Amino acid sequence: MRLALDEHLSPAIAASLVERGVDALAVVEVEELAGMADVVLLARMARLDRALVTADSEDFARLDHLLRRRGERHAGLIYLAPTRFDLRRGQQAPLVAALMRFVADHPDGIHGGAYWLEPAL
Repeated sequence: MRLALDEHLSPAIAASLVERGVDALAVVEVEELAGMADVVLLARMARLDRALVTADSEDFARLDHLLRRRGERHAGLIYLAPTRFDLRRGQQAPLVAALMRFVADHPDGIHGGAYWLEPAL
């Protein structure tokens, strides 16, 4: 599974995933993606076959619902609950571990699915 981390997520998370063999990128580090409207970003990630990891569940859940009503798909959404993961620098190891487990559990991707990420046990 290929991942893209939404703008509010640190590039250090993507770097940690890449070090562990996951194809991940941080949106803020790709000039053409930074600042892109959510709907455009989700469409671009669909073309790139990258599931989007985001803590912005409210906006992306609305987009997911809209796309489903239209019969359109995205590459997948992985929502982060702020109460379950500390996104501050230096506190990201549990998030990286949870994403590693999620990727291992979904090796073929989540094509159009939307999931809440659970902490790794």
